[in-house]
This record gives sequence, C-alpha cells and structure tokens, in this order.
Amino acid sequence: MIITLSRVAWAQTYAYRTDEIGQVVGVKPLSAGSGLPSGQREVRIWIGFGLIEPETFTRIHTEGSTVRGSKVYWWNTAADGAAEANADRDPALISNGELYANLRQTAGCGPRRRRGQYEMCAATLAAGQSWQGILQSLDSLGIGDLPNGTAMGLDGWSVVVEVCDGASYRTYSYWMPEATAAEPEVRSAAAIVNLVSLIGYRE
Repeated sequence: MIITLSRVAWAQTYAYRTDEIGQVVGVKPLSAGSGLPSGQREVRIWIGFGLIEPETFTRIHTEGSTVRGSKVYWWNTAADGAAEANADRDPALISNGELYANLRQTAGCGPRRRRGQYEMCAATLAAGQSWQGILQSLDSLGIGDLPNGTAMGLDGWSVVVEVCDGASYRTYSYWMPEATAAEPEVRSAAAIVNLVSLIGYRE
C-alpha cells in the first residue's frame, strides 16, 4: 500500500528519528532556524527508516575549499546474549557480530561502538574515493534541488536528505526510489542512494 505524504507528515514521520540518531552519532540537528556560518555547507543523507539493517548516516561538510565527510552504519543491539548466540548458530540469521565482520570487510569499518540501544561503526573511503569527489557527484545529481517525494509505503525503506548552505536549509525524502521510475527526480534520488551505498565499498 502506498500513501501520499504531506510536508507536515514528513516532520512527524522522520524528524524524531533523525534527531534521535543524530544524538547517538554526536551531531546536532539541522533546521531552518539554525543555519551555518557563511561559507559553510553541509549535506546529510539518511537511509533506513524501515525494514533494513544496518541503516546509514552520511555527512559531508564544506568550509571554503575544505571538504570533510563521514559515513556511519548503525543497527539495534541484540535483545540478549542468547539471541546473539542463536543467530551465530542459525545460518538463516545474521548476528550482530557477523554483521560487523561483514562491514569491516566490505566497507573498511573502524571500531564497533555501542551507545544506548544501538551499535555502530564508521566506514573508511576505498581506494580512489575522496569526499570532494563524492560531493561533486552528488551535486551533479541535483542533491540540493530535488523536490520532496510524495509517496510513502507501509514497509520498505526511505532516504532523507538535508542540505544546509549558510542560512539556507531544506530537506526532502523519497520512499524506495527506483532507477527505472518514470519521474526524473525519483531516478535521481535512486542514483543518490546507489552512490552512497558505494562509499567505502571494497570487494
């Protein structure tokens, strides 16, 4: 089932979650009222809000010619030791330990950290990647200009983008954007998700 998502509904659906995870990973919320000093820009890309783990938070900050970034994976902690041990034994399940081991191999993840009910790790860029190059690719896809998506499903996942450029701030979201969609903005959103998925990726 697909429902239409209004601007007000977006705030109610996602903002509480981005604020919560922002506290966990140590970043302050962006908003129309806060802004950044002149000459600074920040792009945030959140992927999750549904039936996927791990979820990701990617942040790219520019100040003058300096570009810095990070990509954090996070997931819920195991309910208890017995559940984690059972997932280790059952080939149909993935334990948090196995998930982290996979992220270390495929995303160059650093130390595994636990904060509250979440575990997380930060990816490292793969050979040939740079945050400046990644930001240029995102800009070529119109990351700062896409309209807000209007559809939302009852399952699946979503991508939420925040762009703050000095005092200017805007945010938008897309529910499971597809590269084959008829709408060009949905295809661009799908391309953004794909680009983010490749940050840090190594075989």
